[in-house]
Amino acid sequence: MKQQHGVRLLEKLRDGSITEQERIALESWYLHYAETAQPLSDTEAYKRNMAKLKEAFPFATELPVQKNRLWPRIATVPIAWKIAAAVAAITLGTWVYLGEIASSRNASRNDEVVTSMNDIKPGSVGATLTLANGKTIKLSSAINGELAKEAGVTIKKAADGQLVYAIASSQNAPRNDGAELKTNTLSTAKGETYQVKLPDGTAVWLNAASSLTYSASLTAHGKRVVRLSGEAFFQVAKDKSHPFIVESKGQQVEVLGTQFNINSYKEEEVTKTTLLEGAVSISSGGQSKILKPGQQSVLSGTDKLTVKDVNIEEATAWKNNDFYFRVESMESVMRKVSRWYNITVSYTDEELKKVPISGFVSRSKPLSVVLDRLGAAGLMRFKIEGQQVTVIAR
Repeated sequence: MKQQHGVRLLEKLRDGSITEQERIALESWYLHYAETAQPLSDTEAYKRNMAKLKEAFPFATELPVQKNRLWPRIATVPIAWKIAAAVAAITLGTWVYLGEIASSRNASRNDEVVTSMNDIKPGSVGATLTLANGKTIKLSSAINGELAKEAGVTIKKAADGQLVYAIASSQNAPRNDGAELKTNTLSTAKGETYQVKLPDGTAVWLNAASSLTYSASLTAHGKRVVRLSGEAFFQVAKDKSHPFIVESKGQQVEVLGTQFNINSYKEEEVTKTTLLEGAVSISSGGQSKILKPGQQSVLSGTDKLTVKDVNIEEATAWKNNDFYFRVESMESVMRKVSRWYNITVSYTDEELKKVPISGFVSRSKPLSVVLDRLGAAGLMRFKIEGQQVTVIAR
């Protein structure tokens, strides 16, 4: 964006004539500057300009980005452009705002963004259950009904496809002795997602490339303990006598009954825990934080635990089979895409990894549709070869 255009939009913001699209564009640019200009954060100039920007863009921290109006509109920031806002009077970075992708765009235009000899279907429901005796069950192909019994715990695949654990209630049923020692693991590969209902009634949704480990009876030593690798959404059944504990990558989350999401992939630099309802306690390395609904804890390594307010729709979009990106680097975006479509990604220019992206799109679309929209800014194009995707600078 040229400086004159930035000034014109600021003037329209002040006199109230700004359009909805221009308003979203300004918000995207503001969020990019606020979140990515950290190298300047310890300077007086940065502090002064941030104060001016907050005055000029009061809506930016208050106006939620509604998914039904943002996508297929998408905001992204090229690497080399410069923009100066009148209130800041310094070079701040840049942004490009994309309007709706025209439905009339033809196949030849599409090929300019995505080159592919084959398309890749989105992920689907599926997982592998590993029992205590080492037996593995591929749940996508398993028939509905009882799959196994372990120390009085019946494991079934329900008609809706979810895995259900139930402790036998019959007086003649075997006792639960030893059930807490029989560990099960539910794991999803790339391109898979699955739901499990634990013996206490707790429901867990597993995202792609994730695993959940727990005892067959769930309760052990007076606690309900599970171990997570990857990402999962928890809807914990209330039980004041037995705290529910999730262990994941250097942290423990303890609750009595609530809804929350944990993103704890090994390849991600941080672990994020987002609370929807109730309250949770997060502990790591001697630190402890209590989350309120709408808050997210961020654990960096094992020594820095912080809490911030967030848009919970962004954190839980995957559970509703959506992608929701908010000022997120292309590298981070493509990690999420690669897990869902089971692809590997390479870049012709390392700088492309830093391009910030904001947008919303359904995970039910073929890969080419997602890539086409990511590349609509004209900054990059994509080449699909088998399960390999190359991001190419334009």
